[in-house]
Amino acid sequence: MPLISSWPSTAGSVRYVIPPFAVAALAADVRSRDLYPEAVGHYVTAAGHAMQRSPDEHEDHLLMHCLQGEGRLEVAGEQLVIRAGDLVVLPAGTGHVYAADPVHPWTLYWVHLCGRALSAFMRPLLAGERFAVRHPGVSAVLSAEWQALVEARSPGYEPERLQLMAARLRLLLMLLAQSDQQGSGPRSRLDVAVMQEWMQAHLHESVTLAQMADVAGMEKFHFARTFRRLTGQAPLAHFQHRRMAKACEWLDGGEEQVNEIALRLGYSDPHYFSRQFRQVIGMAPSAYRALKRG
Repeated sequence: MPLISSWPSTAGSVRYVIPPFAVAALAADVRSRDLYPEAVGHYVTAAGHAMQRSPDEHEDHLLMHCLQGEGRLEVAGEQLVIRAGDLVVLPAGTGHVYAADPVHPWTLYWVHLCGRALSAFMRPLLAGERFAVRHPGVSAVLSAEWQALVEARSPGYEPERLQLMAARLRLLLMLLAQSDQQGSGPRSRLDVAVMQEWMQAHLHESVTLAQMADVAGMEKFHFARTFRRLTGQAPLAHFQHRRMAKACEWLDGGEEQVNEIALRLGYSDPHYFSRQFRQVIGMAPSAYRALKRG
């Protein structure tokens, strides 16, 4: 079981620890064995909240997302201030000490998590580091997903409710990775949603990596690495997939000829467009249009 703090929770706070028999069931079930929670919580204005774990005591992964206030974190010889919008990522075996600020104590969500595919889920957040402090920010979407995870808990440990928690956790990790804005300088942050909106508005153009990096306000290769870490795709591949998704939409919903759709997407050569479409979608545009759906 995870080592959980004995902090006496304030009004409105939640601490939920899943007992070993229920964790074992999650670990054995094909639906949840890749990723599942062991404990979750929501601490509100957590004055006096503090915890210390040695590497041997920290047997699972821990995420803490600060929504308000501040706290202090000591890990791997570093002393860090955790502020609103920060996400602390502490893998198993990482000794650490943390505490809420005595004047402006933090409000945070947290989860201890395990699973056979945990390293794959954590890779975008850790980005090769031993631990990480990311900055997904504070948004209504993320807060709602954290709250949904906490509210999915069951006092009776019913298997299906625990499966719902595992499913919620999977979605939360994906949202956290996509919402992350790494670093503190203005040229080191990347808002994926803004970048994707820009791409969507330029599907009719043949854009370059340099153009994208300039829009993001980042050095070209740093932009490419950061975008891939946050989305799982290279920027140009992501843009190309969006172009072909739009082509599929037009093929599905209209009577335009393939060469007309190619022109709308900025391709002067319809044969080149068809080759690109086949490379992404796996079939020619005409074959895609002929599919029977619905």
